[in-house]
Amino acid sequence: MPDRTVRRPLGVIGQAPALASLLVGLLVALALLGTGAGSSQAAPIDPPTDLSRAVAAAEASAAPDAAEPARPVTGTDLLAHVDGLELFRPADDLVVAGFHEANTPGSLPLEPVGDRATILPSRGRGSHRSSAVDIVLVDEEPVLAPVSGEVVEATNYTLYGRHADKLVTIEPEGRADLHVVLLHMEGLQVEVGDEVEAGTSVIANGARQLPFRSQVDRETAPDAWPHLHLEVRPAA
Repeated sequence: MPDRTVRRPLGVIGQAPALASLLVGLLVALALLGTGAGSSQAAPIDPPTDLSRAVAAAEASAAPDAAEPARPVTGTDLLAHVDGLELFRPADDLVVAGFHEANTPGSLPLEPVGDRATILPSRGRGSHRSSAVDIVLVDEEPVLAPVSGEVVEATNYTLYGRHADKLVTIEPEGRADLHVVLLHMEGLQVEVGDEVEAGTSVIANGARQLPFRSQVDRETAPDAWPHLHLEVRPAA
Protein backbone atom coordinates (compact mmCIF):
# COMPACT_ATOMS: atom_id res chain seq x y z
CA MET A 1 0.00 0.00 0.00
CA PRO A 2 1.20 3.55 -0.60
CA ASP A 3 2.54 5.45 2.43
CA ARG A 4 -0.23 7.87 3.45
CA THR A 5 1.66 9.30 6.44
CA VAL A 6 1.29 13.09 6.58
CA ARG A 7 4.66 14.76 7.13
CA ARG A 8 4.84 18.49 7.81
CA PRO A 9 8.02 20.64 7.76
CA LEU A 10 9.10 21.95 11.16
CA GLY A 11 9.13 25.61 10.17
CA VAL A 12 9.17 28.21 12.94
CA ILE A 13 6.75 26.28 15.17
CA GLY A 14 8.95 23.22 15.08
CA GLN A 15 11.90 25.38 16.27
CA ALA A 16 9.94 26.76 19.22
CA PRO A 17 11.99 25.04 21.98
CA ALA A 18 15.25 26.49 20.60
CA LEU A 19 13.75 29.99 20.33
CA ALA A 20 12.47 29.78 23.89
CA SER A 21 15.93 28.81 25.20
CA LEU A 22 17.55 31.72 23.36
CA LEU A 23 15.01 34.18 24.73
CA VAL A 24 15.48 32.88 28.28
CA GLY A 25 19.23 33.36 27.97
CA LEU A 26 18.80 36.97 26.87
CA LEU A 27 16.48 37.69 29.79
CA VAL A 28 18.99 36.23 32.27
CA ALA A 29 21.76 38.39 30.82
CA LEU A 30 19.60 41.49 31.14
CA ALA A 31 18.82 40.59 34.74
CA LEU A 32 22.52 40.34 35.61
CA LEU A 33 23.27 43.67 33.96
CA GLY A 34 20.42 45.30 35.82
CA THR A 35 21.56 44.06 39.24
CA GLY A 36 25.27 44.76 38.74
CA ALA A 37 25.27 48.24 37.20
CA GLY A 38 24.16 50.04 40.36
CA SER A 39 22.50 52.77 38.32
CA SER A 40 19.56 54.51 39.96
CA GLN A 41 17.93 54.84 36.55
CA ALA A 42 17.79 51.08 35.91
CA ALA A 43 15.21 49.12 37.88
CA PRO A 44 16.76 45.75 38.81
CA ILE A 45 14.86 42.60 37.89
CA ASP A 46 13.98 40.44 40.88
CA PRO A 47 14.97 36.91 39.74
CA PRO A 48 12.46 35.03 41.89
CA THR A 49 9.54 37.07 40.57
CA ASP A 50 9.96 39.24 37.47
CA LEU A 51 12.45 36.94 35.75
CA SER A 52 10.48 33.77 36.42
CA ARG A 53 7.33 35.41 35.05
CA ALA A 54 9.20 36.58 31.97
CA VAL A 55 10.62 33.11 31.38
CA ALA A 56 7.15 31.53 31.73
CA ALA A 57 5.66 34.06 29.32
CA ALA A 58 8.44 33.47 26.81
CA GLU A 59 8.01 29.70 26.91
CA ALA A 60 4.24 29.99 26.58
CA SER A 61 4.47 32.30 23.59
CA ALA A 62 7.00 30.02 21.87
CA ALA A 63 5.14 26.77 22.58
CA PRO A 64 3.82 24.97 19.48
CA ASP A 65 0.13 25.15 18.73
CA ALA A 66 -2.02 22.33 20.01
CA ALA A 67 -1.97 19.37 17.65
CA GLU A 68 -4.88 19.15 15.27
CA PRO A 69 -7.32 16.40 16.24
CA ALA A 70 -7.18 13.29 14.08
CA ARG A 71 -9.73 13.28 11.28
CA PRO A 72 -12.58 11.03 12.40
CA VAL A 73 -13.40 8.03 10.27
CA THR A 74 -16.94 8.82 9.10
CA GLY A 75 -17.51 7.06 5.77
CA THR A 76 -20.76 9.03 5.57
CA ASP A 77 -20.73 9.68 1.82
CA LEU A 78 -23.83 8.20 0.24
CA LEU A 79 -23.43 5.03 -1.80
CA ALA A 80 -27.03 4.39 -2.87
CA HIS A 81 -30.73 4.78 -2.11
CA VAL A 82 -33.10 1.82 -1.87
CA ASP A 83 -36.77 1.87 -0.95
CA GLY A 84 -36.40 5.09 1.07
CA LEU A 85 -33.28 3.82 2.85
CA GLU A 86 -29.88 5.52 2.55
CA LEU A 87 -26.82 3.31 2.17
CA PHE A 88 -23.48 4.88 3.06
CA ARG A 89 -20.03 4.09 1.74
CA PRO A 90 -18.55 1.27 3.85
CA ALA A 91 -15.08 2.86 3.77
CA ASP A 92 -13.41 6.23 3.27
CA ASP A 93 -10.95 4.89 0.69
CA LEU A 94 -13.31 3.52 -1.95
CA VAL A 95 -11.85 2.75 -5.38
CA VAL A 96 -15.00 2.00 -7.39
CA ALA A 97 -18.56 0.77 -6.82
CA GLY A 98 -19.66 -1.59 -9.58
CA PHE A 99 -23.45 -2.10 -9.55
CA HIS A 100 -24.64 -5.30 -11.18
CA GLU A 101 -27.35 -7.96 -11.30
CA ALA A 102 -27.80 -9.82 -8.01
CA ASN A 103 -27.65 -13.60 -8.00
CA THR A 104 -30.34 -13.74 -5.29
CA PRO A 105 -33.99 -13.53 -6.39
CA GLY A 106 -35.86 -10.67 -4.77
CA SER A 107 -32.89 -8.38 -4.10
CA LEU A 108 -34.07 -4.78 -4.38
CA PRO A 109 -32.92 -2.32 -7.06
CA LEU A 110 -30.30 0.12 -5.74
CA GLU A 111 -30.11 3.72 -6.96
CA PRO A 112 -26.37 4.54 -7.30
CA VAL A 113 -25.02 7.81 -5.85
CA GLY A 114 -21.62 9.43 -6.28
CA ASP A 115 -18.84 9.72 -8.84
CA ARG A 116 -17.31 6.31 -8.02
CA ALA A 117 -20.43 4.42 -9.16
CA THR A 118 -20.65 2.49 -12.43
CA ILE A 119 -23.11 -0.05 -13.90
CA LEU A 120 -21.45 -3.29 -14.97
CA PRO A 121 -22.55 -5.20 -18.09
CA SER A 122 -25.36 -7.74 -17.78
CA ARG A 123 -24.57 -11.24 -16.55
CA GLY A 124 -27.85 -12.61 -17.85
CA ARG A 125 -29.19 -13.30 -14.37
CA GLY A 126 -32.60 -11.77 -15.00
CA SER A 127 -32.49 -9.52 -11.93
CA HIS A 128 -32.38 -5.71 -11.91
CA ARG A 129 -29.13 -4.35 -13.33
CA SER A 130 -28.28 -2.56 -10.04
CA SER A 131 -29.69 -4.99 -7.47
CA ALA A 132 -26.20 -5.63 -6.04
CA VAL A 133 -22.92 -3.75 -5.85
CA ASP A 134 -19.27 -4.83 -5.65
CA ILE A 135 -17.34 -2.18 -3.72
CA VAL A 136 -13.60 -2.18 -4.41
CA LEU A 137 -11.45 -1.14 -1.45
CA VAL A 138 -7.72 -0.77 -0.94
CA ASP A 139 -5.87 -3.48 0.98
CA GLU A 140 -6.60 -3.64 4.72
CA GLU A 141 -9.16 -0.81 4.60
CA PRO A 142 -11.63 -1.50 7.47
CA VAL A 143 -15.20 -2.24 6.41
CA LEU A 144 -17.68 0.14 8.05
CA ALA A 145 -21.40 -0.35 8.56
CA PRO A 146 -23.36 1.05 5.57
CA VAL A 147 -26.46 1.54 7.76
CA SER A 148 -27.29 1.91 11.42
CA GLY A 149 -29.10 -1.04 12.93
CA GLU A 150 -28.73 -4.46 14.49
CA VAL A 151 -26.57 -7.34 13.30
CA VAL A 152 -28.91 -10.30 12.78
CA GLU A 153 -26.40 -12.62 11.09
CA ALA A 154 -22.61 -12.92 11.16
CA THR A 155 -21.34 -16.22 9.86
CA ASN A 156 -19.20 -18.27 7.50
CA TYR A 157 -20.69 -19.69 4.31
CA THR A 158 -19.50 -21.28 1.08
CA LEU A 159 -19.40 -19.04 -2.00
CA TYR A 160 -20.52 -20.80 -5.19
CA GLY A 161 -20.32 -24.08 -3.27
CA ARG A 162 -16.51 -24.01 -3.35
CA HIS A 163 -14.96 -20.99 -1.59
CA ALA A 164 -15.06 -20.21 2.13
CA ASP A 165 -16.41 -16.71 2.72
CA LYS A 166 -17.99 -14.52 5.42
CA LEU A 167 -21.41 -12.88 5.57
CA VAL A 168 -22.99 -10.17 7.74
CA THR A 169 -26.66 -9.16 7.68
CA ILE A 170 -27.89 -5.92 9.27
CA GLU A 171 -31.50 -5.02 10.01
CA PRO A 172 -31.64 -1.24 9.45
CA GLU A 173 -32.91 0.91 12.28
CA GLY A 174 -36.65 1.45 11.85
CA ARG A 175 -36.80 -0.90 8.82
CA ALA A 176 -37.54 -4.37 10.13
CA ASP A 177 -38.81 -5.22 6.64
CA LEU A 178 -35.30 -5.02 5.09
CA HIS A 179 -31.97 -6.81 5.43
CA VAL A 180 -28.67 -5.32 4.24
CA VAL A 181 -26.36 -8.20 3.33
CA LEU A 182 -22.56 -7.91 3.03
CA LEU A 183 -20.25 -10.62 1.64
CA HIS A 184 -16.51 -11.09 0.93
CA MET A 185 -14.82 -9.92 4.15
CA GLU A 186 -11.83 -10.84 6.30
CA GLY A 187 -11.76 -10.72 10.10
CA LEU A 188 -15.34 -10.10 11.21
CA GLN A 189 -15.60 -7.69 14.14
CA VAL A 190 -19.33 -8.04 14.95
CA GLU A 191 -21.64 -10.67 16.39
CA VAL A 192 -25.38 -11.28 16.24
CA GLY A 193 -27.15 -8.74 18.44
CA ASP A 194 -24.54 -5.99 18.06
CA GLU A 195 -25.82 -2.48 17.38
CA VAL A 196 -23.87 -0.71 14.62
CA GLU A 197 -23.75 2.89 13.44
CA ALA A 198 -23.50 3.88 9.80
CA GLY A 199 -20.05 5.06 8.79
CA THR A 200 -18.36 4.48 12.16
CA SER A 201 -18.83 0.89 13.37
CA VAL A 202 -16.19 -1.52 12.00
CA ILE A 203 -17.80 -4.64 10.54
CA ALA A 204 -14.62 -6.39 9.41
CA ASN A 205 -10.89 -5.82 9.15
CA GLY A 206 -11.09 -5.58 5.38
CA ALA A 207 -12.65 -6.72 2.14
CA ARG A 208 -11.58 -10.05 0.65
CA GLN A 209 -9.44 -10.70 -2.39
CA LEU A 210 -11.31 -13.51 -4.12
CA PRO A 211 -9.29 -16.49 -5.43
CA PHE A 212 -10.62 -15.93 -8.95
CA ARG A 213 -11.13 -13.01 -11.32
CA SER A 214 -14.35 -11.11 -10.70
CA GLN A 215 -16.34 -8.93 -13.11
CA VAL A 216 -15.53 -5.75 -11.16
CA ASP A 217 -11.79 -6.43 -11.65
CA ARG A 218 -12.22 -5.11 -15.20
CA GLU A 219 -12.76 -1.65 -13.68
CA THR A 220 -9.29 -1.68 -12.09
CA ALA A 221 -7.41 -3.80 -14.67
CA PRO A 222 -4.69 -4.85 -14.86
CA ASP A 223 -4.80 -4.76 -11.04
CA ALA A 224 -7.23 -6.78 -8.95
CA TRP A 225 -8.29 -5.37 -5.59
CA PRO A 226 -10.28 -6.73 -2.63
CA HIS A 227 -13.98 -6.03 -2.93
CA LEU A 228 -17.06 -6.13 -0.75
CA HIS A 229 -20.43 -7.33 -2.07
CA LEU A 230 -23.62 -5.61 -0.84
CA GLU A 231 -27.29 -6.11 -1.58
CA VAL A 232 -30.60 -5.36 0.14
CA ARG A 233 -33.25 -8.06 0.46
CA PRO A 234 -36.74 -8.15 1.95
CA ALA A 235 -36.59 -9.58 5.47
CA ALA A 236 -37.89 -13.16 5.56
